[in-house]
Amino acid sequence: MAYNTKRNFSLLMIGQFISILGDRISTSVFLTIAAMIVMDVNSSSQSSFIIAFQIFPFLIFGYLFGLMADLVEKRKILIFADIGRASVLLLLYFFHNSLWILYLCVFLIGFFTSMFEPAKKSIIPFLVKKENLVFFNKLFAFMEILAMFIGLGVGAFLLSAIGVKNALLLDSLTYIVSLILLLFIKYNDENKVLSKKLPNVESFKNGIKRHKTELKEGLMYLNSNVNVKFIISNLIFFHFFVVSLFASTIIDYSIRVFENVKPILFDLGFNTDTMLVGSHSTFIFLFVAIGAMFTPAIKSLLHKFKESVLSVWVFLFGAFLMFLAAILSFVLPIEKFYVLFFFIVVLTGVVAGLQYIRYSYLIQLNTEKEFMGRVTAVAEIVWSLALFIGILFGSLFNDYFSYKYGLILTGMFCVFGAVSFYFSKEKITW
Repeated sequence: MAYNTKRNFSLLMIGQFISILGDRISTSVFLTIAAMIVMDVNSSSQSSFIIAFQIFPFLIFGYLFGLMADLVEKRKILIFADIGRASVLLLLYFFHNSLWILYLCVFLIGFFTSMFEPAKKSIIPFLVKKENLVFFNKLFAFMEILAMFIGLGVGAFLLSAIGVKNALLLDSLTYIVSLILLLFIKYNDENKVLSKKLPNVESFKNGIKRHKTELKEGLMYLNSNVNVKFIISNLIFFHFFVVSLFASTIIDYSIRVFENVKPILFDLGFNTDTMLVGSHSTFIFLFVAIGAMFTPAIKSLLHKFKESVLSVWVFLFGAFLMFLAAILSFVLPIEKFYVLFFFIVVLTGVVAGLQYIRYSYLIQLNTEKEFMGRVTAVAEIVWSLALFIGILFGSLFNDYFSYKYGLILTGMFCVFGAVSFYFSKEKITW
């Protein structure tokens, strides 16, 4: 049984709040560096490729790190990953003008994050009681969204003022604060699970054989767990694929309209002479975070809906927003559409948040503790694959056809997501 729940969970949550602030700042930094080094003003594909490159390590190492989270104390994994991410950002601080160093550091950040995420998500059931998982996951998700909002705000408004190098230092510091807080987390339930798995003495050959068996056991368990299979294949895949398409559309939109909307931004009080393209993209993503912040309250109002049925309606509402935005982008001048688009982006943030806050606790409620790391890792692989493919496909699609058709494409996949749930909702209990 976990002990001192509030203390342990608070330490984890505060640490992640601070590190996510840094993550969102670095998002703006990476976009800005990409814009300065590898991108011209008429192309969004290179900037999107930077994001995809950060996701790629999840595909390569995700399941192995999930197994690691089931075999090694999760707190130690989290601390090691934070040390790694802080070190990588310090490296980029000294060599941020080098293209190949940029790609190397983006990949390494993805590597340590793919190590961190399965351990972070699978540690929560060891810190809180099962009957409290939904509440604490909603609280955790809200704090993540709030951190994203503040971090995107810092990235959008202060990056031009503090500069890329100072932003990298600030980001590195957030990981250091996170690992310090993790040092004070104490719990004992995990030791009982690990003691059943790890023999006192074994040969290297037997160790490799055992790990192969445990990898297969995790996949067999997942295949037999229908509830979790549909969480991963339907909710997670379609949600993150839609998110990636929308993100690449926003990046393309931000780049294409930037010069045209500078007078609007100037009237709002922004110094457009120093505002960077990466800052403008982050400024738009900020409104997604604003919408997402309302989702815990909205989810409480919708608590009577079966989770799978709710997913159908959320996807359909997302499709409506995308098709509405596409129509307005065709019929309105850029300046008028620019203002209206922010309202649509806020509502889209609500859609994204309603899907995001649910998938972690749905997995935790439907998975046994001894398989939590491996199942979480498969979920991480699936969403990273969806993001990786979606970002690359979406960026190329928008490059050729523009954000107007990118909005239509995003809406179509929202419809596919709704249909997938409509025909599977009777097969699952959640």
